[in-house]
Amino acid sequence: MKHNLLIPISIAACAFFLAPMGCSDDSPTPPDGSVPSDGTPSDPPGDNPPDEAECSNTACSEDGTALAKCVDGKIENEHCEFGCSDDACNPPECTETLCADEKTLNVCNDGHIVAQICDDKCENNTCFVEPECLETKCNGDTLEICTDGILTTQECEYGCQEDRCADPECTETECKDSSTRLICTNGKITEENCEFGCSSGQCWPNPIISLNDKRVLVTGNSLTYWGETVLRDKRELGNGEGRFKEVANYYGDNIIFTSFTYGSAGLRTGRDKGTASSDCTPDKKRCMTAWTGKSDSYGIYDMLTTLHPKYYDFDGEKDTNMEEFYNQDYVFVQERTDCDKTTEEYARKIQALFPPSTQMIIHLPYVVYDNYYATSATGKGDQNKALLAANNLHKDGWLVVPWGKVVYTAYSGQDKEANEALGQELKTNDFRVKSDTKHHNYLSGYLEAIAMYTTITGHSSIATDYTIEDKTEDKKYIINDVISVS
Repeated sequence: MKHNLLIPISIAACAFFLAPMGCSDDSPTPPDGSVPSDGTPSDPPGDNPPDEAECSNTACSEDGTALAKCVDGKIENEHCEFGCSDDACNPPECTETLCADEKTLNVCNDGHIVAQICDDKCENNTCFVEPECLETKCNGDTLEICTDGILTTQECEYGCQEDRCADPECTETECKDSSTRLICTNGKITEENCEFGCSSGQCWPNPIISLNDKRVLVTGNSLTYWGETVLRDKRELGNGEGRFKEVANYYGDNIIFTSFTYGSAGLRTGRDKGTASSDCTPDKKRCMTAWTGKSDSYGIYDMLTTLHPKYYDFDGEKDTNMEEFYNQDYVFVQERTDCDKTTEEYARKIQALFPPSTQMIIHLPYVVYDNYYATSATGKGDQNKALLAANNLHKDGWLVVPWGKVVYTAYSGQDKEANEALGQELKTNDFRVKSDTKHHNYLSGYLEAIAMYTTITGHSSIATDYTIEDKTEDKKYIINDVISVS
């Protein structure tokens, strides 16, 4: 092939250099014997002439959106984002945002200029807006809040001070001193004079009776000592134990306390005669074996007169050699059932054992109300002797503590306020021990104790804050507000 390509060159050379002297026509003949008309041999068969070039120069497309580059005679198209002119792609319209005039800002967006008319003016290559505000400040009871020059307002419920909404003056009602109450209403304080004293944020509605150094005797049965209103294993004079004593301590009263409680003991009967040898005074000098009654059981009245025979009206000699045991300021009695027809009779007999100055009190557990509300309306009068007795005794100056009604109405759902006051919705078994679902637990013990205390003193139970740990049920109760039952 190389040899063939040189052939026309040698012929041309012959023509150029030898023509003046003549040149023979005996040039080699192509292998196929063909000779062009001009005498020049044709290209050998199978060889084509070189392709013609597509372009000779770079130029813009007719629509001005692309550049047709000529590279080695070939066209390579390139899109021009900003148009094409003078055989080249145009540069970006912009590289930064600039003010065009006092009111126009040319925003550079990916190399394109977007004209923006400024509301106020164009300054320092930005639209400048006069801020609505410069700082946060108070305007009366309104707080004007400035955030990046934008103004928002907030009404201050308790006033605006030192460039912020003021805190409330108070969050709860409390006592300023022993005679002044600070009432908190919507964060504002108003003062109230308490005629009978102030404690735990409450003005007492009645004169408060102090139990400090007073003598208190509680008689009863398991419906009193379960829940530790008093302690069964620390009976008699001055044991100073139990929930009642703790509530008194809460109010600063140091009472001289006596527990006289025995299982199943009602006012007339209930205590089995077989326990006579163990029912004794603490010093064991006198036991119920000395009792001369003929029945198979005895109650609180017989136990009082047998174990402590020198009572106020003993053998007609009033207050002569009366045993110190009967020197009481307050005496509580509690019946074991709700339908003993002798409840009122024996309550009065017990009252006669104490000096006339002694304040007598009957307290009613929830079993009284369980049976009362479970009985038909026509049968209530005959069935519930305890309530009838309490009503009659109350007319004669006795105090009545219906603490069981608070409990009953709470777990029966009759009194929703009671549940709300107790801080939680409680059911029957929340007030009773699981072992027999009859005796009350530590929650009921607390309710009984506080009802007994507030009935005597006039304190409002709403003011009492107390925490009860139920050791029997492994459950904790926190009582912040309890309905007053006095």
